[in-house]
Amino acid sequence: MKQLNSQNRHADYFSFVPDGEPTLDINLGTEINLLKQIHVKIAVITNASLLWMDDGKNDLMKADWVW
Repeated sequence: MKQLNSQNRHADYFSFVPDGEPTLDINLGTEINLLKQIHVKIAVITNASLLWMDDGKNDLMKADWVW
């Protein structure tokens, strides 16, 4: 963020695109909450295979954009 601010630029979204399925990350909700504190929109790119899991759904509901 400091580098973006120093160049008078901003991020449209911070994206979660891990090496695998992001809903498997047990800290996904915590990470989203931390990034929300700096007022940046959050995007999560998922294959949706784990949307049946309540924890994953709850974490994704915190994101601004899910694909």
